[in-house]
Amino acid sequence: MDWLSNLFRMSPARTWQLVFISIGCALMIYGLWYMLLPLLFGTLLNLVGLYILLRTSSIARRLFVRLMRRHPAVFAPLRRLRRRRRK
Repeated sequence: MDWLSNLFRMSPARTWQLVFISIGCALMIYGLWYMLLPLLFGTLLNLVGLYILLRTSSIARRLFVRLMRRHPAVFAPLRRLRRRRRK
């Protein structure tokens, strides 16, 4: 029960960060499950889960940047999606 008392002592910002990280991971797991279906719903869930993880987790962001540098052709479409459009 020590983890429960630590959970209540965390700052609200850290708690929300953990909530968003778990939501992103859950969406990616559900996305893997739904990739068995012939629709693109699983791919969409994986992209949304990845987007949430990249926004909230510094470890996931560092890993993604390292993979992007190592395999630029694979991640080029995701880079274009992440780039902000100029007005």
